[in-house]
Amino acid sequence: MKKNHQKRGPAIERAQEKQRPISLPLWFVALSLFILPALSFFAGRVAKRFIILENSRGEVAQDCGDDGATLKWQFNQEAMPHIVGYTSKVFENENVKLSKTAHAKSEVATCIEEQDNQCMIAASNKNVANAVSIGKHMLVDIEYVNSDFLDDETQLAQALVSSAKEARATLLSYHCHSMIPKGVTCTGIMPHGHISFHTWPDSGVILMDLYLSSSESILLVPGLSILEKNFAIPRASRSVQKPEQAPKLLWKQKQRGFDAEKDDNFLDDLFDVLDSFLPYKIQVPSVESLFQRIDIYDYIDGRFQSLESYEKSLEENGTYESLNPKLFLPSREVFLDGVLQSTRDGDEAYHEALVHPGMFTHSNPERVVIIGGGEGGTLREVLKHKSVKNVKMVEIDEIMTDISRKYLPFMNDCSDSKGSRAHCCFDDDRADVIFKDATEWLLDEFGDTDGPMAKMWASRHDEEDVEELLDVIVMDVLDPMFVIPEFADKLYSSGEFMQTLFDALKDDGVLIMQLGISPSSGNTDEYNSPTKQRSEVIDIITVLGFQSMHLYEEAHCEFNDPWSFLVACKDASCQRNFYRNEAEFELAIHKRIFGSHSGAPPHKFFDGSTMKNYQVPPRSW
Repeated sequence: MKKNHQKRGPAIERAQEKQRPISLPLWFVALSLFILPALSFFAGRVAKRFIILENSRGEVAQDCGDDGATLKWQFNQEAMPHIVGYTSKVFENENVKLSKTAHAKSEVATCIEEQDNQCMIAASNKNVANAVSIGKHMLVDIEYVNSDFLDDETQLAQALVSSAKEARATLLSYHCHSMIPKGVTCTGIMPHGHISFHTWPDSGVILMDLYLSSSESILLVPGLSILEKNFAIPRASRSVQKPEQAPKLLWKQKQRGFDAEKDDNFLDDLFDVLDSFLPYKIQVPSVESLFQRIDIYDYIDGRFQSLESYEKSLEENGTYESLNPKLFLPSREVFLDGVLQSTRDGDEAYHEALVHPGMFTHSNPERVVIIGGGEGGTLREVLKHKSVKNVKMVEIDEIMTDISRKYLPFMNDCSDSKGSRAHCCFDDDRADVIFKDATEWLLDEFGDTDGPMAKMWASRHDEEDVEELLDVIVMDVLDPMFVIPEFADKLYSSGEFMQTLFDALKDDGVLIMQLGISPSSGNTDEYNSPTKQRSEVIDIITVLGFQSMHLYEEAHCEFNDPWSFLVACKDASCQRNFYRNEAEFELAIHKRIFGSHSGAPPHKFFDGSTMKNYQVPPRSW
């Protein structure tokens, strides 16, 4: 028994040793449960950040400026907030290919990595909550685009990134997907904005969407040329004899948000053009002067004009359109601070209606002053009168006149008039263009008690002094219905200025004004309406001592509504001239108005018959 016990002893002992509990130190347990998982999590975060930055570095890391400044839209001055996070989730879909361009990118993070933390010092303190809830939304449709380009996700993504870079936009991230069988969808995220598009390669179409949040009166139109450059890729021509249709672009810009009153610098006139998909629409210039924003647009409204006819007029193939190109020109409209001022089609109707009834009411106008009139159309019409020896055009904004010379030459063209030796009316020998505030200039010349005209006024018996007074004053400025308190108070409600207008005229002097949209029979009493300023102006003119007033309207000025004008005479004898019959007016026009070198009539609208219509006041007045 003892022998057997000795043989089994070691095995039993080894089994008993295996059943003993294992004892671990506390530091080892703590390391396993807390420290190692934390290290693993940290390593994963670092790896994720490295992969994201490396994945996007090849295409968009260069978007940081040389000076380390974060790039942003040039017409949105709000700095970008300090954003480094990115969240994205991709859902599988059988009709969508695996994205090759699913990039998560923070311009801020890249700049911090490469620029030693200097590029976002100023913007890092910007609070995202300060962003306003209004903005500008632009839709862009491009047709006849290269189909291979529209189906290439990589090229489209690069076009998106290039557009952002050229527009100095802060691109936070972008994401593209190729569709099955064809087409690509992309979205680029910007601070408080986005740019996205969808393509249809077989149709050659790309539809784009751009939004920017801003409380400033910005236009997204300058970005159109960038989008056109990068996305309007022409189709490859299959034949030299029959080239492919060039890409065609349609666009519109809308105002978005519920706080529109915070963005009241944009008025309906300009947005009527911006918020329309017109077959042809081009911003000519957009200039911000010290006094106003000047916008000029060319467009074709498909309801009244034909884009096809305009394109034919540009060819030299003997067609009716090519032989008469002026008949098919796009509409050209001028906006000052968003308010429509003049149009190509309504140029002659407006300026002829403004100038000639009052000029012919005076028996012999020699000295004329134009207040405003920066386009030059009013000056052009005044210079047609043989009796005029000197005309002063007092315009506050010299940039407006420079813009008119370049982009509105048809309004200030005197080359066809036999009475002018200058191509441009601004350069006529009889014209003096003065760049000053007209109200201050008139007060200095005729209102100041120490001024030369005031001293002359005290000695009215001196014929030489009396001759220095004015025969006609034409006010071609914003009408009194345009509600800008500072402007209205200074120009129309100022008794001192209105008195100066009266004093600056000779005893038989004539004052000419445009009064804005004509009232209709359905309008309320103007004294109790937003247009009461106009009625107050007429009251002031009456109190000043003008003896005869004549109201008339013209419906062809292309302002969507008939336009009203006023002629006021210091002497009631002017009524004889204003109410001449049709034949007498035709004779007066023939005697006084210069002829044209081309043989064309000097007026497009104004004649004896038109004047007969002006003699009957509209019933609504």
